[in-house]
Amino acid sequence: MLGHAENKKNLMILIIVGLFLITLIFVLKFSPENEKDTSIRFYSVEVIQIDVKNHKSKIQSQGFLEPKTKITLLSEVSGRVKSISNNFYSGK
Repeated sequence: MLGHAENKKNLMILIIVGLFLITLIFVLKFSPENEKDTSIRFYSVEVIQIDVKNHKSKIQSQGFLEPKTKITLLSEVSGRVKSISNNFYSGK
């Protein structure tokens, strides 16, 4: 009786190994890597003459500007400002 169970075990192992080998051969034979494209492809190309021109583009964006270097100005004299020249204007 022990020999009968061992024969079944050996048969199952043989079937599993056989199915594995058949699957492996099938996958390797029909994999896309083995299909080589040997056809020659031709592409249509159109050539046009272009003219050099200056063009101004307007770009709208949002964000913050920060100076590369920040400094603090301190006056070396004390006193009051009595008048400001018209050449000075406030920045925006």
